[in-house]
Amino acid sequence: MRAALVALAACGGHAAAPAKPVENHAAAKVAACTENCMPQVVLVDTTGTKYTRESLGGRVVIVNFWATWCKPCQKQIPALLKLKAQGATIISILTDSPSDGELADFVKDNDVAYPVVRANSDILTAWQYPQALPATFVYDRDGKQVYTRVGPFPEGTLDVYVH
Repeated sequence: MRAALVALAACGGHAAAPAKPVENHAAAKVAACTENCMPQVVLVDTTGTKYTRESLGGRVVIVNFWATWCKPCQKQIPALLKLKAQGATIISILTDSPSDGELADFVKDNDVAYPVVRANSDILTAWQYPQALPATFVYDRDGKQVYTRVGPFPEGTLDVYVH
């Protein structure tokens, strides 16, 4: 896995707020997604909270791959926090391997206030090993992918998907 991560060409987050419970009809609708859907993979954040396509149903979900060493990733943290404040659920996928203490310091120092999931081979495979960082994937309330960007997204670009 490390070799695949080193191959990332370019280069934001943590702090967990557990996902709110979702009503059954939203989860069922997301489960019925058949094309360009959020991958069926269990995401476990650094606090142990689990997220699945079904548990995130009914929400706009932004999945952001990043690394602590990635300056463009760090610059996106405020934009991701703004999107969270607008109602999006942010799930950040950490692709490097800082110690738990180093990650906690990074999260605190950068005011990261959304879940951080450490990447593993299942997650990287599900998102087809993003070739650069940051890499951002947006899913609508039905779990369908509506936006992808490898590299930093221009601020304001994702606002339209959150409303």
